[in-house]
Amino acid sequence: MSSLIAAPAAPQSPENTVVAADGWYPEIDCNETRAVLRLGDIVPHERLVSAILGALIHVMGELRAWRSAQEAAGAQGLAAVAPLDEVNGQSRLCLLFTRAVVYTAGVQLAETHRDVTATKEGEARREATWAIRDILGVTRTAVELI
Repeated sequence: MSSLIAAPAAPQSPENTVVAADGWYPEIDCNETRAVLRLGDIVPHERLVSAILGALIHVMGELRAWRSAQEAAGAQGLAAVAPLDEVNGQSRLCLLFTRAVVYTAGVQLAETHRDVTATKEGEARREATWAIRDILGVTRTAVELI
């Protein structure tokens, strides 16, 4: 008689692996990013970290002027900006920042990794753009008269 023992799947990224921004913005959890983007094990950990780093650079650049204004008003970190504005017990702005970074990383992965097809690149780009625009407090749609 033989028995089969199923071992749990190893995490695709080491447990509790985060990519830190600069201390003002929150860290980005690699396995949460992997779950949101439905990456499974098709993207190696190193490539995911690289995409998150690129996304952090992009999103932080988009928010540079906004952040300067918040720091000038005395905010010591993103969570301190509108601290009573929470969703599910978490800072709304921190959730939006994380969303912007995660979906920007997803766009980078979709552009450079042929196996990433769980979400359309345009949808991820839209989600990232909307999150950034929500942080900035501007409308999601930019309309220009011709």
